[in-house]
Amino acid sequence: MASFLPRTYIILGVHRSGTSFLAKTLKDVGIPLKGGPAHYEDIDFIKLNMKIIQEAGGIWKNPPDRESLLKSGENHKEEIQALLSAKRQDMWGWKDPRQALTIESYLPYLEDDVYLICIFRKPELVGASLKRLGQTSQGENMAKEYDRRIIKAIERFVGI
Repeated sequence: MASFLPRTYIILGVHRSGTSFLAKTLKDVGIPLKGGPAHYEDIDFIKLNMKIIQEAGGIWKNPPDRESLLKSGENHKEEIQALLSAKRQDMWGWKDPRQALTIESYLPYLEDDVYLICIFRKPELVGASLKRLGQTSQGENMAKEYDRRIIKAIERFVGI
């Protein structure tokens, strides 16, 4: 009988890009994603990602530079490892839009069969949506930065 690695599904995308829709769809087909019914975000990942981002000198709508994030992630590697270990199942995953900024700090500790599921929406539409909600007037630039970070993570993930 074949032995399979546990499968981990990580949804990456900026706020207002469709990540909640994607998370609900994955959950509906049987992939256990933790989190509430509104956004399907795992509060434990949110808390740790916020801590990493804040320590690096930023917030979700004004991300710090990549190097500061990587340094902050290194400072929290034991917490990252503990969180991944505590959440791990045969098939599981999570979604937190902030993960687009911090994913590179998690990659070294993911030993499963990992699926990075990335969602991109036109930055001007993300910006308009965030502005309508009163979240930020810089949403388009923020979306472009999140997308750049996701692409960097993909390059690292596949070894480009």
